[in-house]
Amino acid sequence: MLIGYVGYCVNELESNKQIKILEEAGCKKVFVEKVLDDQNSRPNLDLAISSMQVSDILVVITIKHVATSLKELMAICRKIFELSLKFHSELGFKSLKEPEFNTESHHGKAMFQIFSVCSKFDHEYFSPAGVVN
Repeated sequence: MLIGYVGYCVNELESNKQIKILEEAGCKKVFVEKVLDDQNSRPNLDLAISSMQVSDILVVITIKHVATSLKELMAICRKIFELSLKFHSELGFKSLKEPEFNTESHHGKAMFQIFSVCSKFDHEYFSPAGVVN
């Protein structure tokens, strides 16, 4: 199943436009961030990922709507990858505007494997200042 995600939009018309695009792309569920807080948390993104089941794909219009940095994108990929391990099934990620970020393609799978390795490396070898591993 395709699960859509819309990041926080200041303008409700923009939010509705994104929902419509995701529904037209085949998303059966669409999660929308309604509030932007100081910690930049995204509870509906977490809810979208945690609601994923076997073979589901998280769909966004553009990666800018889901992450503000490569580090943040890697953290999201890590969550999806860890959930994939739990289900013993591939879960996916797809950006409608950036075809290279589509785990349904070989190129996209390779990109996410690289992100996964980088994320694991970052987690294992780097720690907060003053902490020695």
